Amino acid sequence: MSPWRYLPYELYWALPVIALQWMAAPKELWRWRRGIAATVLLATLYLAASDAFALGHGIWSVDASRVVGINFGPLPLEEALFYLLTNIMAVQGFVMLSGFFREKER
Repeated sequence: MSPWRYLPYELYWALPVIALQWMAAPKELWRWRRGIAATVLLATLYLAASDAFALGHGIWSVDASRVVGINFGPLPLEEALFYLLTNIMAVQGFVMLSGFFREKER
């Protein structure tokens, strides 16, 4: 497997969902953009730091032949990107659902 294969799969997996979220609820997502950004940033930093700790202490490992070789300490780019994309989808989904239920209550 090429070291450049995992990274595009992550993008193919997440970007359509993120795009659909923005097509479905652009006003709600834009309205909460600062809260979304802060939540995504904090959650991503926490998960990335936890993963970096585990990788650095040999708790688990990543196959070096499957990543491009750009690292943040022991954390490969692909791992950090996975946490970022997952958090974006999750937080935006929560904002969309809370907006939906808020509108139903009116």
